[in-house]
Amino acid sequence: MQQGEETQAATEVFLRVLDELRRVAADFFRDERPGHTLQPTAVINELWLRLADRPDLSFQNEKAFMAYASRAFRHVLIDHARRKNADRRGGGRRRSFAVADLESPRRGPELAIEVAELLDSFETEDPRAARVVEMRFFGGMTELEIADVLGVSPRTVRKDWAYARAWMADSLREDKPTKPE
Repeated sequence: MQQGEETQAATEVFLRVLDELRRVAADFFRDERPGHTLQPTAVINELWLRLADRPDLSFQNEKAFMAYASRAFRHVLIDHARRKNADRRGGGRRRSFAVADLESPRRGPELAIEVAELLDSFETEDPRAARVVEMRFFGGMTELEIADVLGVSPRTVRKDWAYARAWMADSLREDKPTKPE
């Protein structure tokens, strides 16, 4: 595939999943105050710009694109939230979310920052399980979609999700569990 063809194919995939991208982005801002400085459309626009900066990217299908989008959403949300909250967040502040918040459709930039900070540490522990969290939390992907992208069974995705949740819960208490066999 030529570079122009790759760009066209990526554009087509982007347009096919645009409604899903809007839904995922809107979930992060559902409870934010009106006039919040970052809006769902801005997140999608930033994703588009990042995609445009990488004409070499190609995606086999919509699921592969959503896996890419989940990582890009993570970085867009976190970069913005960190810039906005740099002065407001106290050093050494204890994380304030419960692991059950990972399942909530109500997300916000503060939660996204805290989850991303934990994922930064967790990626060294278990990169695949960290990708499961990233795709599920930041990308809104289902277990079946994640399993397809990662080339593992849905059961493996469930185990990785359970392990990641346990690791995060224990990290909030400063302890880390060992991975189940």
